[in-house]
Amino acid sequence: MEYIKIEDTSCRLWKETEQIMSESFPIHELRTGKTRDRVAQDPAFYPVAVRKNEETAAAIYSWELNGLIYIEHFAVRKDMRGRGTGSNALKGFISGREILLEIESPVDEIKIKRLNFYQRLGFVRTGISFMHPSFVKDAAPYPLEVLTYPERISPEGFHAFRREFDERICLYTDKKNIRMTGITGIEL
Repeated sequence: MEYIKIEDTSCRLWKETEQIMSESFPIHELRTGKTRDRVAQDPAFYPVAVRKNEETAAAIYSWELNGLIYIEHFAVRKDMRGRGTGSNALKGFISGREILLEIESPVDEIKIKRLNFYQRLGFVRTGISFMHPSFVKDAAPYPLEVLTYPERISPEGFHAFRREFDERICLYTDKKNIRMTGITGIEL
């Protein structure tokens, strides 16, 4: 696997990763238009095209936040799923790093499979959940559960992440004054 940081939103790799993301996530979980282009200019934003056999196989959109890597979106091209591509792509990316990501609560078969996928890679459930603000206008916040790697995040670590999330990541939306709400599973 080859990991290529995307530096230019007009390049072919950006278009390929955006296609993978749009096929993998509902619109209310993605940035659109100008906010998508603006976020790519933030030095903490780290969009990666994961290449396998000279093809873009997966996309990882993450943030480098004070030593913590927040994986905002991870997706594998539909025709490459179920063959170890996602596991291999993520293993190489997370190795030696502290990682935080969120998933939907595992309440149905697909969501349970997603949790099991991350747990096989060493992610742990933190017991922390919150309402994630939608990045697009007229869409409601949605509940997510926090997973971390290689171990459970400390309360101080989560609070530092929350500040970065509210003060930096939430700047790049179609809405004003949004933030993480409804936090449970940790002292506030």
